[in-house]
Amino acid sequence: MLGVGRIEAVRTFESNGIQTGVLAVDVIVSEAFQNATRGRVTIYTHPFGASCYGYDFRIGLEYLISAIPSESLDPDREVIPNVLPAGSQIVSLCGGTAELRTPAAQQTLDRLRAAFGKK
Repeated sequence: MLGVGRIEAVRTFESNGIQTGVLAVDVIVSEAFQNATRGRVTIYTHPFGASCYGYDFRIGLEYLISAIPSESLDPDREVIPNVLPAGSQIVSLCGGTAELRTPAAQQTLDRLRAAFGKK
């Protein structure tokens, strides 16, 4: 998933009533680029600093979000895909997600808009 979205909620994710150590992040996607749709979606991450798959989202802020499908991770090496619903999207610290108000994120957004023929 590649898109722009505002963080609505961050909550711990439980699977079958068991804490997973994963955060579910509810996002309102306002601009969709690749494998994304506008509207409310849930993406997943670890608490910031817990692993490479952690990102420190702040409620109310807008982000350029780059997420990968959970199926793309090796379930023998990574815990996170084993506890998520099929088709889940995961955000990692090094995956390109950035708070939109940063100059680097704005530059990337401008390039994406040009590449995808948007304003």
